[in-house]
Amino acid sequence: MTNAPRSRRWAALIAALLIVIALVAVPATGWPASSGAPGVAASDHDDDEDKNKDDEDKDDKDGGNGNGNGNGNGNGNGDDGDGDGDGGDGDDERVTATVAYSVDVTCDYDDDDDETQCDFAGIEADDAEELRRIEVPTDVVCARAIGGDNVVAPGRPGRAKVYRSRGNRPELTLILAGEVSAKGRATYWVTARGSTFPASGPGLVCGAATAAEPTAAARPTGTTTTIQIELQPLPTAIPNELSDSQGAILVEAFDCGTQTTEAGFDWHGRCTAPLAETELALSVWDGAAFEPGETEATGADGILRFGLLDPGRYRLRQPQGAWCHAESDRVDAEGDVLVEAGQRSTVWVFRCATPPAK
Repeated sequence: MTNAPRSRRWAALIAALLIVIALVAVPATGWPASSGAPGVAASDHDDDEDKNKDDEDKDDKDGGNGNGNGNGNGNGNGDDGDGDGDGGDGDDERVTATVAYSVDVTCDYDDDDDETQCDFAGIEADDAEELRRIEVPTDVVCARAIGGDNVVAPGRPGRAKVYRSRGNRPELTLILAGEVSAKGRATYWVTARGSTFPASGPGLVCGAATAAEPTAAARPTGTTTTIQIELQPLPTAIPNELSDSQGAILVEAFDCGTQTTEAGFDWHGRCTAPLAETELALSVWDGAAFEPGETEATGADGILRFGLLDPGRYRLRQPQGAWCHAESDRVDAEGDVLVEAGQRSTVWVFRCATPPAK
């Protein structure tokens, strides 16, 4: 019996030793996640914070570009970063540059006959197609055409008639009454590879001239009366549209009535119906962002004018819907229209039919 207490003491000592060994064997990194130990909770919280921070960083990148992805007018990708709320620079709304054709104009005044010969010649860029024809709109000519290629032909629907070159040559001559000089800037039309293109060149300005015409009452006596005629510059610009320090943007909108992705499509030759009552918005670059400006609608003739604009960079957009093609004779690489003092920039906008639902 004397050995029983000693056995119990050894058993208790062994049990205590096993407990100590078990405690020492627990990993220093903490308890299993299911135990709810404080160390584990802190680790989960850190992971959540890192994830939230990543999400916030992503939101910052997505939301710091104006009005976010597609929150503008719904016609772009919303990533243009200019903060103008236009929804971005969707390809359908980029204004491209017209094909590089131009027209050279020279005028020679004959004082004895009181008439001017003006020669017009189409010029193509090195990589452009060869020109076959040139057309001079009658509203570019400020004096009466009395000779040369002065046969008037129909122009585009709703537009001025034209003087058209003969044969397959991009050259045309007009003999005009009075003194006329080549100044300013005008838009002509040329034809290449069966397509029609706008071409920029000097306009025509009429100066002071004198015409002697006998009056009906003076004829019996053989006397004549001299009439002084003061010819004014060609009104290629609407009054109050241009000034010495400001320019203008002229928009001509057309309805193509078709949907096309055809390369080399003849936009100016095949899309001739005026696009009326279509709203277009103009914003101006202030050095940091595009500031919203005027929003106006085209008239029944498809024409819209923005006049007396300060020189700079302007962005044209269609708030509702989108055009399928637009081009300008003064545009930068970003598709923004450039305005210069005393000059008019022209934008041609084309709307295509809505493609059928797939």
